[in-house]
Amino acid sequence: MKNVEKSTMVYVNNISTGSQTGTAININAEGFYYFDELVWVKLSSGNTNPNFFYMPSIVLPTVPSDSRVIDTTNESYTFDKDTSVYTVKLHDLYEAQFTTPVIASSATASLSQIVLKANNYDYFVTYADNTVFTDIKVDDNGIHTYKVTSNAIIRNGSFMNIVLKVR
Repeated sequence: MKNVEKSTMVYVNNISTGSQTGTAININAEGFYYFDELVWVKLSSGNTNPNFFYMPSIVLPTVPSDSRVIDTTNESYTFDKDTSVYTVKLHDLYEAQFTTPVIASSATASLSQIVLKANNYDYFVTYADNTVFTDIKVDDNGIHTYKVTSNAIIRNGSFMNIVLKVR
């Protein structure tokens, strides 16, 4: 379908003749779908999976000398020495992990179809060690910023829980 209006709803009764590409990337079963301006989104019914999940595990930099923030080719992690703010592009890291898994159960298995664009998620920090992290922020594109308390003692319990929710 071309030139589809946002919020258009359809019922897909046969997926054998279509392909899961472009705006149809999420159409994987019969059912109701609505168009969100980017892709068709399946309406859930009954007992379905939740529309949120924890961010895959990542290690957040806590010192300016962290190899990820001094590597100028790594744009997913930065540190601003003037403001002492660390910036982590959560969506970049999420996408990298989900599109290149270490191993899959079959050669044709893929996770890439579940990775939506950065602005299709709401981002939440649901826990942060407040003895280490301050000035925590996250925007609509998954750009996460924070400061590390001066003289912070970094421990195994020094972490953040980050949740992504599909809009």
